[in-house]
Amino acid sequence: MNGKFVLDTNVIIDYLNGQEELKPLSEQIVSGIGFVSVITRMELFAFPGLTPEGESGLKCFLADLIVVPLNDEIEQASIAIRRNTRLKLPDAIVAATACIKEAALITRDKHLLDISWPGLNMLVPK
Repeated sequence: MNGKFVLDTNVIIDYLNGQEELKPLSEQIVSGIGFVSVITRMELFAFPGLTPEGESGLKCFLADLIVVPLNDEIEQASIAIRRNTRLKLPDAIVAATACIKEAALITRDKHLLDISWPGLNMLVPK
């Protein structure tokens, strides 16, 4: 995959936990422009069982990605997605981030994969 992508929280967790099928994700990150929503970053660092080593690993991993803050455009898109799909607000924000950045959303989240939204392209890592 060459291009822009947004990584969802579940994919990052699985990748950092060493799931074999996600090893090619490293090449995708290097060859494309990677984003994460500030919501994803918050979810990752708020994990109750996060060790100091895990936090350090997260910081290293996220250093190669662009963290996208909430802004008015993402806020409005998130509201529209949430209102029309009933996704949880964090998922709606991640989806809106992908739409606004015109990037593929890489996710394993069944709730996200079940929706259809204009401009939202999702990829399931193999």
